[in-house]
Amino acid sequence: MFVINATTKKVSWGLAFSIGSIWFGSHVGGGFASGNQAWNFYGQYGTVGIIVSVLAMVLVGFAGREMLIAAKLYKSNSYRDWAVEAYKPIQTVGSIFFELQVWCLFILASSGAVAGCAAMLETYGVPYIVGVLITGASLVFITIFGGEVYRIAQAYMTVVLLICLTIVYVVVLVPGMENYSTNAADLAANSDASLWDAIWSGLQYVGFQIFGFVNMMSIAKDWKKRDMTAGTVLGFIMNAVMLAISIVCLICWAPVAGGTTIPILTVLQSLDGMGWVTIVYSVALFLAFVSTAAGAVFATVARVSPLKPIRKMKGSETGKNAMIAIAFIVITMLVSLVGLDAIVSIGYAYVGVTAVISIVGWAVFVLIARNRKGVKARIAAGEDF
Repeated sequence: MFVINATTKKVSWGLAFSIGSIWFGSHVGGGFASGNQAWNFYGQYGTVGIIVSVLAMVLVGFAGREMLIAAKLYKSNSYRDWAVEAYKPIQTVGSIFFELQVWCLFILASSGAVAGCAAMLETYGVPYIVGVLITGASLVFITIFGGEVYRIAQAYMTVVLLICLTIVYVVVLVPGMENYSTNAADLAANSDASLWDAIWSGLQYVGFQIFGFVNMMSIAKDWKKRDMTAGTVLGFIMNAVMLAISIVCLICWAPVAGGTTIPILTVLQSLDGMGWVTIVYSVALFLAFVSTAAGAVFATVARVSPLKPIRKMKGSETGKNAMIAIAFIVITMLVSLVGLDAIVSIGYAYVGVTAVISIVGWAVFVLIARNRKGVKARIAAGEDF
């Protein structure tokens, strides 16, 4: 699926890791760190859910890579620029529909992350609204200083998250693995869901997780294709492995975790002597939610800041970016008040249906052929693409 040519051109592995980290960061919060999406879209289906989750990450990576290559070909400065070119010859309708979906995805991702952070902080006695404000302030700080700062911040947060979540998953799996077979069998026996239900759930998940690559459209124009490929491979490994492990954890503790707002935290709180692990997990979860929302905020700033009314405003670029970020976060904070469960089970499901067809489907069935032709032309012209 992915080919890395390491014989003639060297891959910039630092950049590749950053690309994988941005994808990981957009996924980790609601996806598997909390366990909410992992349970609702996969865990409830038992073992088959694990298999479907890995295949879903393959599809996200495959489509996402094509979207990044297209962004480089089009020299896109925002996802709006990308859509106008990518959806030709139906760009008038296609780009508008694309942007509507992106706004929905970004608001859902950010509000879900804010709601998740607030719910987690609430378990420590922090009022929900205060947790929302703390999260919002963190997002503004990370996203207003431009693409390079955002990319580096995501890379560092990914390293911390991988370490912390690995510790948490090991602690949860060691006493729980003996329950896996029994719980998986019970889930299968007591469920009316078919294989198609599990596959359809996975496709919905693909639809809203593709937004991780939308986040990168404004900065992909300066990357090399080989770095995008390597970054996608690294991102697939990180996302697929961590998502699958989180689902295994949830199945092992299904009677405790199933149906809760933050399942992994619920499991930890049910175990004796896990105070220090719970603290590690809480730090990781906060970073995970912030990481997920940061991508949406950054992409929104990149989309809105070039608009004429914003350019005409007085003040520094950082100040204008902060204003855009704050306005967007206020909207997401209001949406977050409906709670994480509603955002995941209702909002994501509906947007995922349209996005998997109009964004992922378009990338797979239309952009692949166009990209090959465009890349070949650039290389023939002597460009190190």
